Amino acid sequence: MAKQQQAQKYQPVTADAVEVFEIPKDFPIRQLMLPIRGTSPLLISTWYAKAQDEEQRFLMSNGKDGVPASWFKRAIVSAARHLQGTTMKLVQMSVMTIGDNDGLVPLKFGKRETLSVVSRNDYSRELFEVVRPCYHDWTVDLPIEFMMDSISRDELVTLVNLAGTNVGIGTGRPEIADVKGTFMRRKRTYNSIQLKELPPVGTFALDFRRLSKSAA
Repeated sequence: MAKQQQAQKYQPVTADAVEVFEIPKDFPIRQLMLPIRGTSPLLISTWYAKAQDEEQRFLMSNGKDGVPASWFKRAIVSAARHLQGTTMKLVQMSVMTIGDNDGLVPLKFGKRETLSVVSRNDYSRELFEVVRPCYHDWTVDLPIEFMMDSISRDELVTLVNLAGTNVGIGTGRPEIADVKGTFMRRKRTYNSIQLKELPPVGTFALDFRRLSKSAA
């Protein structure tokens, strides 16, 4: 008798037995497509020493250039420390940037160049040359989801702009770049990158003209 009850208890659920329900209209998750424009060149690196340009680029399934959506998520979360009334933990739980199956979003740009930079291991003091792709006049349409009951749309827009100016994405971004002379030391690592005369990199801002059109 007990075995018969156990067999009934673990009987597989059929498709007809699955309950279907609709997500209520007042569900707190909202989606936005945020138009982002680079305010300085974007320097890409996956930090493989002496890698070729093709190995440093993030390529989407269609062969075009992309950028990790997670970079923007980290930048937005880090920017929360600059916005009064919110915390990094709250933003971490309330905001999600959406990429493709590889976590990438399409990267549009006016020009891509290959930079040859000198890397120095701060532990061994060894110098070696590496290749980095650099994108100019770049833009990204960033799909983003956020919890309306935790963060407002206006707060999210403010956070994105703070992330663009104070944090940035990519190699040499403002958050981690400590430039001394011609060398940029990355915090919490043993490598320095000689940027020569490259201007500040990795900063961005919302394109409010395009954002207003999409909202309308």
